[in-house]
Order: sequence, then structure tokens, then C-alpha cells
Amino acid sequence: MSAKTGILTGAAGGIGRATAERLVSDGWSLVLVDQTDAVAEVARQMKVGDGQKVSASPPTSPGPTSTARSTPPSHRSARR
Repeated sequence: MSAKTGILTGAAGGIGRATAERLVSDGWSLVLVDQTDAVAEVARQMKVGDGQKVSASPPTSPGPTSTARSTPPSHRSARR
């Protein structure tokens, strides 16, 4: 059996989590990445086989809601 290793983004929920679960069940070792801290819990819940590893890389900077900026006045529509 050949070793399969991957990095999966968006792994804390939805399609990303389902993809992670499928890849792990198919024998992949993964690094799970997401914008939320929930990715660490997802990694802990994965059932891994012999020689497999699943680890999480939680966010290192604030998520998009805390870094979002308003549109500068020069880019706003002139309509009112």
C-alpha cells in the first residue's frame, strides 16, 4: 500500500469535513485546515488506522469577519 498524504482546507464542516472523513477512511493521512478553531475537534474525531495521522492547523490570524473592511468611499456607487 502506498502512503497517501494531503492538506485539506475548509475541513471543519460541510463538504470539507465530509471529504476529510472519506479520505481518512480510504487510508489517507491529512493535515486539516480551516478558519475556525473547530478544525482541531474534527481532527480528534477522525478514526485513523495503523500508520495514519490526522492533524489540525487552526487559524493563526483573525477570521474574515474581524478583518473585513468597508468599501472605501472612492469605490462606492455614485447613485443615491
